[in-house]
Amino acid sequence: MADPRHLTSEDLDAWLPDPQICTRHRRAAAAPADVLWAAAQGVRLDQTRTIGALVRWRIPGVAADQHFAGLLSEHPFAVLAEGEQWSISGLCGPIWTLARDYAPLQRPRDFHAYDAPRSVRVLFAHWVQDDGDGHSTIVSEARVQPTDRVASARLRAGAAYTLMIRQNRTGRVLATRRISRAGTVTVSLRPARSASSLRVRLKRDGRAIAASSLSLRR
Repeated sequence: MADPRHLTSEDLDAWLPDPQICTRHRRAAAAPADVLWAAAQGVRLDQTRTIGALVRWRIPGVAADQHFAGLLSEHPFAVLAEGEQWSISGLCGPIWTLARDYAPLQRPRDFHAYDAPRSVRVLFAHWVQDDGDGHSTIVSEARVQPTDRVASARLRAGAAYTLMIRQNRTGRVLATRRISRAGTVTVSLRPARSASSLRVRLKRDGRAIAASSLSLRR
């Protein structure tokens, strides 16, 4: 793989094509790409509230002050490839248990070769994109691919998500919504007629499933 400044779908397909589950998150920042990447490398689990607590619950033994960059480079994770402003990590095993019986990945090719029954391969990719004028965007993508029909059925049974919309300035949760049979879910936020509210639209696989207004008032 070349050493690009950011990853493409083709780069990720080389590691895990045709995932059953795929999520992608983007966050823009008024900072150059190198500064944003350095800041992201320093984020700790205990600085991320719900996400950090969830990671420590699902993977017992992880320290609260562990950096995400360190987490994704140590067992049960392993770095598969990395560059100046991007990184790809992997994990293999039955992710629906708390037993930590994940496969040891000594070399990147172990990820490609993993095919234990009733299990999955999981890919985590992070990179930054230079948007120019001192701005950049950090992107995170996760992919999950089952090794057999049993694992696929388990993923489908658990393929329900809780969408949470949080106000970044205050940390206040504005709304939550449980989404089953997620497919591809698109969320759009636009200013409403009132300056203190937002218009929210949800689409699943291109079809509208919800629309509402959210108040930004305390």
